[in-house]
Amino acid sequence: MVKGNDAIARFVAAAHARGAERVRAVATSAVREADNGDAFRAQVEAQAGIALEILSAQEEARLIHLGVANGFPISTGWRASSTSAAVRPSSSSPTANGRFCSTA
Repeated sequence: MVKGNDAIARFVAAAHARGAERVRAVATSAVREADNGDAFRAQVEAQAGIALEILSAQEEARLIHLGVANGFPISTGWRASSTSAAVRPSSSSPTANGRFCSTA
């Protein structure tokens, strides 16, 4: 917990040093499901001076979806792969939106 708290405090300080007016800290399932999640939140808030928002499972899933959907240029026919960063689909491979894309 100490390293996590220290890292968050450093990021908050760096953000403020670079002119950030607001900093939002959020935690995911690791903190939400931890036995000491509330203690971690209290320590972060005391040390970093900002509120630590623990995301609901639904909000975490929504944000993951947005990140994935916006992280790959699906419209150009590229898609994520479990073995590499991106692969070109075959002409019979559907993209995330269910359409087929050309390999030409």
